[in-house]
Amino acid sequence: MQTLRFTCTAFRSAAVAAAVFGSASLAFAQRLPGPAALEYAEHEVLVVYKNAVGDPSRSGAPMRIGGRVVQTLAEGRMHRVLLPANVTLLQAIAALNRDPEVAYAEPNYKLYAHATTPNDTYFTDLWGMQNTGQVYASGVSAGKSGADIHAVNAWDLTTGAATTIVADIDTGIDYNHPDLIDNVWTNPSPGTYNDIHGIKYNSTYDSTTNTLVPHISGDPFDDNAHGTHTAGTMGATGNNSLGVVGVNWTVKIIAAKFLDKNGSGYTSDAISCIDYLNGLKDTWTSGAKDSMGTRLGADIIVMNNSWGGSGFDQSLKDAIERANTRGILFVCSAGNASSNNDTTPTYPASYGNGNIIVVEATDANDNQASFSNYGRTSVNIGAPGVTILSTVPTTYWTSRGYTGVDPYAYFSGTSMAAPHVSGAIALLHTYKPTLTASQIKTRILKSGDPVAALWHKTSTGRRLNINNALRAIYPASPTEHTVTLTVKADKSSYTLNTTATITVTAKIGTTVVSALPIAFTITRPDATTYQVTKNTSTLGVVVLAYSTTDKTGTYKVSAVASKPYYNSTPTTVSFTVQ
Repeated sequence: MQTLRFTCTAFRSAAVAAAVFGSASLAFAQRLPGPAALEYAEHEVLVVYKNAVGDPSRSGAPMRIGGRVVQTLAEGRMHRVLLPANVTLLQAIAALNRDPEVAYAEPNYKLYAHATTPNDTYFTDLWGMQNTGQVYASGVSAGKSGADIHAVNAWDLTTGAATTIVADIDTGIDYNHPDLIDNVWTNPSPGTYNDIHGIKYNSTYDSTTNTLVPHISGDPFDDNAHGTHTAGTMGATGNNSLGVVGVNWTVKIIAAKFLDKNGSGYTSDAISCIDYLNGLKDTWTSGAKDSMGTRLGADIIVMNNSWGGSGFDQSLKDAIERANTRGILFVCSAGNASSNNDTTPTYPASYGNGNIIVVEATDANDNQASFSNYGRTSVNIGAPGVTILSTVPTTYWTSRGYTGVDPYAYFSGTSMAAPHVSGAIALLHTYKPTLTASQIKTRILKSGDPVAALWHKTSTGRRLNINNALRAIYPASPTEHTVTLTVKADKSSYTLNTTATITVTAKIGTTVVSALPIAFTITRPDATTYQVTKNTSTLGVVVLAYSTTDKTGTYKVSAVASKPYYNSTPTTVSFTVQ
């Protein structure tokens, strides 16, 4: 309050001087500190009195300038005064500041929410963090404003902490990368394998003995790039005038490498990585300290897993469950086969452990990525995963014959979507460290933005929103209206391969809206589904033509508006079939 008063005193003097010299508007523009300060309500003024006046009728100051009190504030010491049309704001302020009842008068400035934007070189290319509709890479179209995880608003609350630890089970990390080196975990007490920054389990196949030969090392350096990329999304150092920024500006990342230079590895090595991390958590939980009093182990919050594809393996599921009992979340990428995980499971994403969160990929327009796996029950949430810029090993470009190129690259995949969620989990833990793993999972899933493209494609129908997660904002799911079409063998109810006319009424509040995309999901008798999107025309009517194989049985048709909310007002959809 004191700072504002100092500022307004300077402004008040300028206004009085301007009025005296007859050039109020010019002096006003020249003396205000920057263009943002020029935004204010033009036809009203805030008046603060030397003594509380309470009832507007008890003060003559507003009347003396022809103004009208519209609001009483500050325990009766302030009035918000509407000015007459023939009195400018500067004239009113000058006159009121000469009034003996008035302590000071000032504009009613327009204020804005802060948005913490880092100074990292390529931040504007990180559409997943902040999407303003910018063109973020060569050869791509502009995205859609707001189709992001709303990181900049979350960063107003926290940018992370060195006490928050995440694990990246992947191809390793370039722990010397200039944008990662400060955020790579350092083991306070390296063990037998000198595991300073993590661990490496890479078994190789010996064709002479027809066996796998295990290799264990304390050096999880990335010889592929995939792991360094996912690590950068979780925690590239922020605001260091360099490269990119992760969801966490500050964090500690443990590298657990089991995927080789070709990006493949064995289940046994994945289990070894998980149990290595479980062991670090156990040591931390035990409270063990070294001779200097440094706490040993690592309080791991989440394991990021941007890999998969194996068949069901109970031993891997059990290892994930061991992490679950230790309160560690296990984030999995959904897969890149454009398939339905409900009907064609992929692992580890489809194990169903309580600590698993499965992530599919979205693009800069809030569409589901064309390559992304999905699943109404088996995939939980969407996150940015198309043309994602992040860190790669410093040798990445030189090894490909390029010189003078910074160590960053665009990758696409659900592998890129998962670390957005893992990073969000870490940031939420930093902000709310008392939340349990289960509470964090619930909060992440409930707080996402409803997105039409993810409806019936994920269990939540949402895309990650870390700002909502930190602030405990839970947008309600959009209203879905469902009808059932029963197709009899004699075709007496509905004839397949023809047109069903579905009259749709879409409303925002009580207002019927037109030109609103409606996403329809048709479930066939054999439980397979397909989706179509149609725009409502005038008065919100749409004609949907559907064509299926000639089967009898029950067809379920559901619809949801592509914009579930408009200025926080739910969009409702209802329809009838003719």
